[in-house]
Amino acid sequence: MTPDWLPQPSEFIRALMKESHADSVAINTAVAGLLAGHEDPGSFHRRDYHRLHVGPYRVHCIIDGDILNVIRIDKVL
Repeated sequence: MTPDWLPQPSEFIRALMKESHADSVAINTAVAGLLAGHEDPGSFHRRDYHRLHVGPYRVHCIIDGDILNVIRIDKVL
């Protein structure tokens, strides 16, 4: 499976790298884990939709065949 980062999450990660490199690495690690078939216990999924909980961030993904689409990243206050 290969990842496809849509524009919003790509821009979010680029901006986050300037603020907190550790948080951007944690998000990338969580996405890589999902690609490898591992999902954190606090994460949510239903069929092809996955919401990864990474600290104060929620990473929304949809699996479409062999592609993992990262569609949105939100920061929860």
